[in-house]
Amino acid sequence: MSHPERDQTESDALLKKASEIAHQVEDLIASSALDIVGTQIDALACPLCEARASSRWQSHSFEYLDGAKTVLLSADVPVYTCEECSYEFLDWRAEVAKHEAVCRYLCVLTPAEIKSGRKRHYEANRAMYAKLTGIGEASIARYESGSQIQTRAIDRLMRLSFDPHNVRALLKLSRLDPQSRVETRRRAVTRALENPDQVRASASLFALTITRSITVPAA
Repeated sequence: MSHPERDQTESDALLKKASEIAHQVEDLIASSALDIVGTQIDALACPLCEARASSRWQSHSFEYLDGAKTVLLSADVPVYTCEECSYEFLDWRAEVAKHEAVCRYLCVLTPAEIKSGRKRHYEANRAMYAKLTGIGEASIARYESGSQIQTRAIDRLMRLSFDPHNVRALLKLSRLDPQSRVETRRRAVTRALENPDQVRASASLFALTITRSITVPAA
């Protein structure tokens, strides 16, 4: 015998588990640079002579201006060396690694951590996350792309927003928000227009339930 409610619960649980696994894979990909240090990576063409340039992951030191002081940081990056002219150069992965090193120095979330937390807890919806936290959607996009580093205040807000307890609180507040209620009603009307038969069936069941709940037993 079929049990629709139990089947739906099991289906929801499977979807949730699949989503968690997908996020874990994304996290592993985002942090993969830490696992391939010292290994051979894809070859590129030398920008000077266009000959083959190969590389290995190496520790690279660079200067970072922190206010009025200059600090020396390091990051594991792919350093390419031309096999013909011995010219050395870096690619975009080096910039990503250096940016993450700066974030670690400043004790703030890296772009990969921000994107992972936002997608894990807020259904990959940047607009929703922006509305719940009050952080501008364009700012979130810049933090996730690495084109801008968030302030410590914003970083703390994002860390708090990724805590499961706070996630539930923010989502609950969003349901109490008047604008959210308007959006909920709008979606309900849209569904009603798309599925009139289902709405009529639900309305009949609701009316029957109400009638039963107010029926006064005979004396």
